[in-house]
Amino acid sequence: MEPQNLAPSIPSLVSPTLAKLCISNSVNFEWTASVDAENNPIVYQLQIATDNVFTQNVITKEISTPTHTETLEKGKAYYWRV
Repeated sequence: MEPQNLAPSIPSLVSPTLAKLCISNSVNFEWTASVDAENNPIVYQLQIATDNVFTQNVITKEISTPTHTETLEKGKAYYWRV
């Protein structure tokens, strides 16, 4: 019988903070690192959307580190999650 693979811990968002107005189109995204009990590699999925229910995703990327910089359009509202 194969041992059960437990899910890693859930990351929490660090920056940019909620409702932050960014004046640059280069945005640094950061979240806390997840921990995996079995020490399996962790890959995060970063989603950036123009709506808060994430039906209008403009970027979806898989990233292996808890930080990422993305260039976005100035003067536009975005929502993000990991």
